[in-house]
Amino acid sequence: MAENIMQRLRGSGWQPGGFALRDFDFEGPNTTGEESVVADLQAERPVALRDDKDADLKLVIPAWESFSTDGTGGNTETFNLSNDIIDSPSTVSFLLYEEGSLVDADSVDYANNSFTYTDDGTNNTLDVFYVPRTPADVRLKKVISDGTTSIGQDVYEENTAILHSRDQAEQPTEVDVSSSELERYIPRKSNLQLIVNADYTVRFEAPERTNGVPKATNAILSVPKFQTESNVPGLQQAVKADAAGLNQGRGR
Repeated sequence: MAENIMQRLRGSGWQPGGFALRDFDFEGPNTTGEESVVADLQAERPVALRDDKDADLKLVIPAWESFSTDGTGGNTETFNLSNDIIDSPSTVSFLLYEEGSLVDADSVDYANNSFTYTDDGTNNTLDVFYVPRTPADVRLKKVISDGTTSIGQDVYEENTAILHSRDQAEQPTEVDVSSSELERYIPRKSNLQLIVNADYTVRFEAPERTNGVPKATNAILSVPKFQTESNVPGLQQAVKADAAGLNQGRGR
């Protein structure tokens, strides 16, 4: 059966592309210190994850925190972050919102993990998305389901201590899908999940504020792929069986 599937796949007219963060549904904040699904997408068409030399996977997972300004308008305040912040070479390291409007901090102190801000008003909510030095484990996991049972398989894992400290344009990473011919494939209506185990809070959108929803536009999730518009009969069953076999071989 596997050979028949591979023949169908080779004749399916694949086009290059990529998943971006906007393609995912956000699952809300993580549970700190535990593995949590923070973003999830369902493939609308069959997908093949790319690991060739031009397939650069990029990933930055900011921390989120919120603060409240004091009751004195025009007062310059110092706010201490709960985690170490890093000056990222890959994205904007620090984003600040006041009541949902993007604003500039007066200063950001990377050495002391703090920032200052002068609020013209009083008692306003500040949302901060910043790139932490604090390490977190991240995984990309494909989940294949036939409506009755499902099986998951990791296709990428790394630690943000590595990802956040290097220039990912110069030192990209890639998925690990070399264990079998079918490992790279995600059938239609199967899912790709972003899973984190972090001691900081991860959320890509803060709660709605007076002037809108603060968003982590400094987050990066870019996953290269090939996609086909063709239907590939038997792909779901074949990929599910392949994932089960690989998981068994890895003791999972």
